[in-house]
Amino acid sequence: MAEEKTYMQMLQEKMPTVFDLDADTVRDSAGDIRYDNLNAPEVDHMKKDGFVPGDWGGEFYTKLYAGLANDSGYTGTYRTGEEGYYGRDLGGRQDEYGESFSNKLYYEGLARPKDEETQELADMGVFARAFRAEVQGEQDDIWQKARDKQTTYMNETMGGFKQLATDEAELAQYNSFFGESYSPFYQHDVQYRHEDRDLDNIANSNFRTGWAVGWGSIKQSAVEAVSMFGDMLDNQDLYDWGAIRSREADYENSKRPIFSNDITDVTDAKSFGSWVAGISGVALPYMLGLIGTRAVGGVVAATSPILGPGAFGVGMTMAFAPAVWVYAGEAYGNMQGGMDQKNAGLALSAGVVMAALDMLGLRGIMGASTALREDGIKIIAKEYAKKEGISEEAATKLVTDQMGNLKALALKDIAVMADMQLNKSLLAKAVGKRTAKGMGVEGGTEFMQESTGYLAGHFGTDSSIRPDFDFDEWQRIAINATAGGFVLGGGIAGTTTTYGEIAGFNRLKRDVSPVEKSKNWIGGKSLERADAMLGTSDAEKVSVILDADENPIVKEEADPDAPEVYSFEGDNRDVQKEFEEDYNTGHKQDLSTGRGGEKTLWQNLKEFPNRFTSKVGSFWEKRAIKAIDKHAKNPERAKELLAIILTQFGMSNSAWMQGLDLGNTKRLLQQKLLHDVAQFKADLNTLLGVGIGGKTDTEATKIFMDYLQAKREGKPTNPEYNQIASQLDVMVERIGGQIEGSKKGLTDNILTEINKLLGDTAEVQRKPFYFQDSAKLKLSEVVKDKDGFIERLTNSDWTQQEAEEFYEFLESGPMHYDKSTLRELGFLNYPARSVKQSKDQLYKIFGEDSKFLENDPFQRLRENIQEQVNYAVDNRMLGQKGIRYKKLMLMLKDEMGEGWDPRMLTHFTDSIAASRGDYRRMDSKRAERMIGHITFFNTFSHLDLSALASLPEAALVLLGATKDKKLMELFQMGVNDFARKYVTESKNGYSYINPSVGLTREQYTRNLADFYRYGYGTSTHGAIGQVGIDEGVYKASKIKEFAMSTFFRANLLKIYTDTTRVARLALANDAIFGDLEIVAMFPPGHHNRNTGLFHDAFERLRDLNIDPDALARRYKPLVDAARMTLNEGHDTQTLYDRILDRDPSFIEDMDIARMTWVDNAIAHPDAMNRPLFYSNPYYRLFTQYNGFMSVFTASILPKIWKRIKSQDPTAKYSTVAIAATMIVAGFLSQAMKDEWRYGGRPGWLSQKGFLQRGVASSGLLGTPEKLLSAVSPIYDDSKKPWESSMDYGARKGGHAIREFLGPTYAHGEQLAKIFMSQIEGDLDRRNMYLSKEIPFLGKNKNWKDYNLGRGDINIDEALRKTVPFL
Repeated sequence: MAEEKTYMQMLQEKMPTVFDLDADTVRDSAGDIRYDNLNAPEVDHMKKDGFVPGDWGGEFYTKLYAGLANDSGYTGTYRTGEEGYYGRDLGGRQDEYGESFSNKLYYEGLARPKDEETQELADMGVFARAFRAEVQGEQDDIWQKARDKQTTYMNETMGGFKQLATDEAELAQYNSFFGESYSPFYQHDVQYRHEDRDLDNIANSNFRTGWAVGWGSIKQSAVEAVSMFGDMLDNQDLYDWGAIRSREADYENSKRPIFSNDITDVTDAKSFGSWVAGISGVALPYMLGLIGTRAVGGVVAATSPILGPGAFGVGMTMAFAPAVWVYAGEAYGNMQGGMDQKNAGLALSAGVVMAALDMLGLRGIMGASTALREDGIKIIAKEYAKKEGISEEAATKLVTDQMGNLKALALKDIAVMADMQLNKSLLAKAVGKRTAKGMGVEGGTEFMQESTGYLAGHFGTDSSIRPDFDFDEWQRIAINATAGGFVLGGGIAGTTTTYGEIAGFNRLKRDVSPVEKSKNWIGGKSLERADAMLGTSDAEKVSVILDADENPIVKEEADPDAPEVYSFEGDNRDVQKEFEEDYNTGHKQDLSTGRGGEKTLWQNLKEFPNRFTSKVGSFWEKRAIKAIDKHAKNPERAKELLAIILTQFGMSNSAWMQGLDLGNTKRLLQQKLLHDVAQFKADLNTLLGVGIGGKTDTEATKIFMDYLQAKREGKPTNPEYNQIASQLDVMVERIGGQIEGSKKGLTDNILTEINKLLGDTAEVQRKPFYFQDSAKLKLSEVVKDKDGFIERLTNSDWTQQEAEEFYEFLESGPMHYDKSTLRELGFLNYPARSVKQSKDQLYKIFGEDSKFLENDPFQRLRENIQEQVNYAVDNRMLGQKGIRYKKLMLMLKDEMGEGWDPRMLTHFTDSIAASRGDYRRMDSKRAERMIGHITFFNTFSHLDLSALASLPEAALVLLGATKDKKLMELFQMGVNDFARKYVTESKNGYSYINPSVGLTREQYTRNLADFYRYGYGTSTHGAIGQVGIDEGVYKASKIKEFAMSTFFRANLLKIYTDTTRVARLALANDAIFGDLEIVAMFPPGHHNRNTGLFHDAFERLRDLNIDPDALARRYKPLVDAARMTLNEGHDTQTLYDRILDRDPSFIEDMDIARMTWVDNAIAHPDAMNRPLFYSNPYYRLFTQYNGFMSVFTASILPKIWKRIKSQDPTAKYSTVAIAATMIVAGFLSQAMKDEWRYGGRPGWLSQKGFLQRGVASSGLLGTPEKLLSAVSPIYDDSKKPWESSMDYGARKGGHAIREFLGPTYAHGEQLAKIFMSQIEGDLDRRNMYLSKEIPFLGKNKNWKDYNLGRGDINIDEALRKTVPFL
């Protein structure tokens, strides 16, 4: 035995540790390994059922590969961790560097490519060998010898032997005809492998294939209808065009894999599931198309009261015609012969019948069921009857409205019901009934529909060529159609009924069930609470309590129950010094140790996710509450201070009390006053006949100024305008400040609003003729002539340094501030010397007629509004040199005790600085200007398709709106206001095209006026601001601003953004008033304030930054009085107007609610509602165009997830539907971009990348999508065989870095490629990159084909295919 053992050991030592079983299977000490990406011919082998002969080349390639592997060092093995079809480990041979042997075979031309990746390897190898042969001559290495052997073997043996089929369809076709054993093709592979099917050409996914077939069939039927139309017009060219396109579509459909769509193939549960998936995929495109066209058509038709009766006809055509067109095309395509042998009239008639049947079927399966809700109402009525001592029938009438819905008012007097249970038997009965109805309706309509199409195809064929009627084929079609209708109709009806019933019952149960009290709500108005906290004067010691209505009042110190309020002066505290010390401490603690601070790497990593995605208020809210609960001396007082700070200086995503933050407070007042100016100027221009062929804007302004001057001096006015003198007198009164004692004019109103904020101590005195006599610097002229401007200053006792510093602040300092007030307002950066922009000061330095002075009084008025509002709001909220804010922060610090984190003070202070344009200003003004120029020019090459990227935003219009109205009603409200906007603006535009003296402008409705009053029509708060382009990039240059504005109109982003906001505003009052009704029914102390009905309404109103109880108290008497003057059926817009007639001040609170309602769904970038680093000018090039996504992630996405996770079933279900719609819109936007850029889905886009890109485009991943894109590109980034591990890692790292470097790096890289291509003489490559520099056209496939000389396309065809209206 010892000798035998020694002999065996010797034998094993001589055998290799790794050897080949056949060409694509290797064995090592751990077992067999099947190559993970190599298919090679099989060798002779035995199976359980006997001997199996090998494929041609099996023995040859086994020996060839084994010799190559051993001779070239591929002696190691690897395993992927996955198993192959027969349970073998997947992997292969590798060398000592980890390079795959199979990849090397593809690269060297010794294995047939099986997919795109291996084809790429083979192509790279061909190129490398050709290049090497050109430079070094032919090589005679082991790989070349192996290729020679392969060529010899193939020449000697391949004739008459098997080869690879072109694709799976050809392989399946030959196998079906000859059988696998006698087929001329190998069974293990094909030349062109598809990822959607197996080698038998069977679909991997029946639903996905059915979906593709469904859309393909629609496309083919649509182009067949073109042929039908050509037939009807006797136009042979049109007929031929449709016929050719139909054959193309038919060919595309024929390339699909085989999938289950025939009921006769069903043999078991598995095959039944496959069949259902297949027919569902085919049917869904038809259903979506029908629902979509019907919805759009219905909405357009309903705008006829606004757009005129023509809109009704257009809408009805849009609703019905597409379905008729497709079905008529299907029937026409079923006919045989040429144009003269088909019956177009019969096809059209069949299309009408089939479309009508489709709509009938859809109505049958989509109806609502309310059995469970009705059962719940009966339970409530029974409780109500018991309480009131009346019959259940009478109680039912009292608690329900005419539509059978529960009245919210009924819950006012009913005790909370926590034990309402779902009736399962009733649910089963309702679902069964609706399922049966759906099966019957859809099965019957599908039978009639398919029969109509088939019969029309048969009898529409001319009798001279008509074949005998194929009863078996008709029967097959009818059976499949009926079975499909049964299954899909019943399934859809049953599913929608189950969902509708449970959702309706859960909503009802939620309304009457007890819920937890709202958390972290204090109430009151933040400014009033801050005033009370700070005291009426700093020397007094007072405290804050609540009165019976929960409003804050001040108690004197003498009250023993009153806790002491701070008196900073009395305690000898230096607020400014203490605050600055805390700020510096917080700054150092927030700075990493590598930059001289105290923040560790671990702390940075731990905080990074929240810092990257959260705004300042959200980042600190939970941290501060946790610290207050643990350490605060008086938690309630500390939370109130925190709430004031969060509300005014950096909102979180939870409102604590009523109020807007610093930036939005300014925006609301500024835009309201600027809108008044814009309305005045537009009315004046229309009155004076400004327009094409009429007067210019400048001429109209001069006429009005001359008229004002004549009135001021008591001189006669220009007789040319005597016929409109009375109207001009009205305009004089409207501008204000011209008549003694007038306080109602535009300029008077501005002063009133400013003094409201400043209070008595800083009240601004009225200046007569302020409109004419104000003076401002003209920034565009100052920037144009820097040297001349500085010279004027130095001639007026300014030093060169003072003049240059002042110029720098004018050009790139905080926008819309009088630079002479910056020090007073507590700015961190301000010029050493400034000019107060008053008439006396400016005339003294520059003279009366200087080009540096603004001569347009309306532009002066606009700038004065912005500067004065900024000054007044900063004074009111921050205090002189920020004293109010600083005291509030230090009071919070004292209350939090050991829980205080000075970084909180630093962050909020930086947030304020960012909102005022004072955050981390760059030392190099040249670099700052250069960044601005780069940002400006990047816009035109990167954002030309930004309207498509914004498609998912449309779904957000309905966020929180689906409460009492149906979806179509909500759509209708939005579309109607959109139509009103463009009808009104078109009418006003017509007066510009056809100007005439004495005309008046069409006035805006309340919603449209608010659209402008909230700033949505401006560059800053409109389309330009939405994509995150900083105002400073374009505001200093009229040319830049005009270019930006024109660009975003041309790419439709302006129209799209305006539409979403107008539509959102149209839905606001319905949502707000509905919730105010509920809150008003349950005032403080009411026993049912703990119901879900009240809680959900309160929370929705709270999210609008208003005090629900306070506003509901005002709303109730106003709405009751307003309704007494209105007829039944009035809408909320009419009601709102009537309320404002009775109490104009009600608009102040409603403005906060309505503006927040829009901003809560449609992203509105500003410094306080996104992470702080987006406001850092040093990062601007890296964060460019992330404005929408940063705000969406920080402010809107949390609200979406909050609603999805909430206990409110209406909010949960509707928000899930909105999120799903956003994902669909994301995929749609990317598909439209692909069609524009590549003519379809690009080949480099992997399936994983396709899914990742589509979901990311919805916005639901937020800014973390940047991280995902960095580590997981949307293209195949696997390691290439010619790459070392180090090279592969460098390439992956390089991609990640490029993702974070932003559009400027990408643009610079493109410009570098253009330059290098020009130098190298590669003109095609240069032209390709130059094309991308052309906005809109440059990225279009047809334009690129023309520009690069591909195919036969000429300039006319390129333009016609690229620009739709050509």
